Amino acid sequence: MEIPRLTVAIGHRYDSLYLRNGTVKIKGFDVEYATPPDRGGAVKAESSEQYIAPSSMFTSIATEASYDIGELPLSTYLQSVDLGKDVIAIPVFPSRIFPHNLVSVHVNSEIRYPVDLVGKRFGIGFFSKNYSVWVRGVLRHQYDIPIEKIAWIEDQTEHFPEYRPPRRYTIEKVSSDQKLAALLEAGEIDAFAAARGSQQGFSKHARPLFDNPYSEIARFSGAQLFPVNTVVTIPKKTVARNPGIAEAVFDAFQFALSLYLEDVTHGKRNDDHSGLSLKRLEAEAGILFPKYGFHANRETIKLMVQYCFEQGVISKLFDPEELFLLTDT
Repeated sequence: MEIPRLTVAIGHRYDSLYLRNGTVKIKGFDVEYATPPDRGGAVKAESSEQYIAPSSMFTSIATEASYDIGELPLSTYLQSVDLGKDVIAIPVFPSRIFPHNLVSVHVNSEIRYPVDLVGKRFGIGFFSKNYSVWVRGVLRHQYDIPIEKIAWIEDQTEHFPEYRPPRRYTIEKVSSDQKLAALLEAGEIDAFAAARGSQQGFSKHARPLFDNPYSEIARFSGAQLFPVNTVVTIPKKTVARNPGIAEAVFDAFQFALSLYLEDVTHGKRNDDHSGLSLKRLEAEAGILFPKYGFHANRETIKLMVQYCFEQGVISKLFDPEELFLLTDT
């Protein structure tokens, strides 16, 4: 009997490394991993520890269902469902973020607290970008900031060209060659967010909004929420022709996650995850990295659905159970 072959588009970082380097197999399937191209289209080389995000494949995954397994930002997946795309998710989340450490401001800026962002120009990539949704949600709900009174500056294109943000927001588009860090340096924006955390280590002109994001995270995540950045998705046609695929992929990732966390605990892997130390998250904020599965992550999913709906990224307030396979996990 011929073994089904899967094309898989996931990042080359964190627990996904163990799948991509062959340490963990997806049982019952022959797997071909797509390598994310860089922004210029060239394919990147993969070393064992090289961090490669799958962001350059997101639009293709979302709009063309071009792979059997695809990693997508959670907000993009929610848009996919909202727009009627033929895709479903499994409760596997290869990348997580906390919005509190994503925001950078100019080193000489007078912005010290979230309230100081009111009336300012904030760079976000694009409006429905996953970390942008999380940042706005936290600004509104944790810090009571009127996010409609911030100008949101985009330097990238939405994954779905048919999507239009609500008109109640001030949104300005700059050309793609105007990078947000350079705009901050030039004083053309006042703040911006980046998925891998504060840009202090990458730009001498940037500093984090919060000197200690861990204390802010502790106040936000009293219910042990750990916001999701990306989720694993499968076209429904792939599920239909491959019985057991969801369970096989879930089991492989769950095992890979256990290896990743074990290696972090024993110092074999860097504990940096999206710009935050997993060890400091546990010690200073009481936050443990969640296991995969629906029940352990339902409240985080529900909160992101709420944020996307409130901000006009999606048009329906979905129940988490509508969005996932394996809801018994």
